[in-house]
Amino acid sequence: MLVRVALFFTMVMGLAGATAALGLVVTENTTQCQSYKAC
Repeated sequence: MLVRVALFFTMVMGLAGATAALGLVVTENTTQCQSYKAC
């Protein structure tokens, strides 16, 4: 049971990390786009 809980938390943390990284990339792209007017 404890292993399942640990796995679940690892999955959630991994998902949160991936989402945060994706959000950072998207915001970085939009700021670059605005500053260079490259869209």
